[in-house]
Amino acid sequence: MLRRIVNVLLIGFGGVPLVWALRSYPADPRRAAAVAALVVIGIALNLTGLVRRDLNVRAWLRVLAYGVAGVAAIATLLLWHRVTYDALPSVPEDDVVLRAKVALAGGSLLWIAAGLTYVGVSIGVLPRRRPSAAVEAD
Repeated sequence: MLRRIVNVLLIGFGGVPLVWALRSYPADPRRAAAVAALVVIGIALNLTGLVRRDLNVRAWLRVLAYGVAGVAAIATLLLWHRVTYDALPSVPEDDVVLRAKVALAGGSLLWIAAGLTYVGVSIGVLPRRRPSAAVEAD
């Protein structure tokens, strides 16, 4: 029951980056589409957690998916750090258009990292694998 409550809460929390993606689409369509796709994947995972009591996914595959989402989120945060603290200061102050584009890219990277984290957490709360019949017989 607790897992299903967490799934419902995560579906609600998924609305925040989805709203950002919809609002940012005209200004930054590629990154907004990436965030929207990640949120849709996370919502689908949480809906699966709501309707399934158990999910026949091996533990190593779940750990691998969780690890990939985590590594991608960390890499995205590192890229955000490079854009914000290395690239943005090197843009001349009088080039306002380029500075705005770099700042927009940096902010978008934070939302992509949030979307990757959302997918990772959604993987983490998926229902566990049902014990096999051989284990139940023991």
